[in-house]
Amino acid sequence: MAGSCCNADQQFLIITTLCYLGGIFIMWRSPIFKPFKLFAVFLHELSHAIAATLCCNRVTGIEVTFSNEGGLCTYKGQQSLRVKCCVLPAGYLGSCMWGCGLVIACGFRDGARIAGIIVCVALLITFFYAICGTAKGMEERLTIIFLAVFFGVLCGGLVALDYSEVWDESYFLLEAVILFMGCTNMMYGTYDIYDDTVRRKDERSDAYKFAELAPCMFSRCVGAVWFLLAFAVCVASVVGVVIIAEDNGVGKDNGGACSNCLDFWKMIPALVVFGGAAGGTLFFWFLRRRGKSNGELGV
Repeated sequence: MAGSCCNADQQFLIITTLCYLGGIFIMWRSPIFKPFKLFAVFLHELSHAIAATLCCNRVTGIEVTFSNEGGLCTYKGQQSLRVKCCVLPAGYLGSCMWGCGLVIACGFRDGARIAGIIVCVALLITFFYAICGTAKGMEERLTIIFLAVFFGVLCGGLVALDYSEVWDESYFLLEAVILFMGCTNMMYGTYDIYDDTVRRKDERSDAYKFAELAPCMFSRCVGAVWFLLAFAVCVASVVGVVIIAEDNGVGKDNGGACSNCLDFWKMIPALVVFGGAAGGTLFFWFLRRRGKSNGELGV
């Protein structure tokens, strides 16, 4: 695949990002996709924890619930207006920022490696809270442990493979996974803001609590502002990573016979995600149609 407008890195990022976003949309309610949604919830609560720590508070627990995909960050310390104004928006916006950061990292040669290390460190710290911190019950504690082990092994193993340089494209698998995690957090975080704060009024949401800080604010207006900010940053990050990749010169593969040619095998992650999501959806749709045609009834 060749083109004068984009180099190989830009082609990879554009095609893969679009296929990832399409596949995520199709797999939204699939149980296979649930670990990645829980990871997005984890980053939401981790962002609350980071904001609380920066405001000189002590984080006592980080929780994620497997059954309802909810989460909770508990901390002790100041409860002033300044602290609440920092901590409350940090969850929704922070989750989107994490996703945008992971996507932008893929525009640099060592970006995915650094992002993978940061994710592993964050998971290690959260694993400590899962063992020693406070939690409502065993489900919340085990969910965090599962996320820390699953994504820690996944990212840690791919980072180790990248450092080993057993083959010239050893960075590729790590970059593909980091990009998928970034797209997931961008899409989940943005939709979560819309669903929790704009589409409906939920007294448990961060936007509702933020609106209570000032009599002139409404929770849905707060949610709309957060949604527009998150959406704008997500779009800017996708455009930005493509622009950054243009400055890679000869590309991450250190040049080759055709620096503007994207190897077909580098499209495999995009094709697997989008093709698998679309194919699985069509397969289960066919089974449901066949069951109805055979007169099967369900309750």
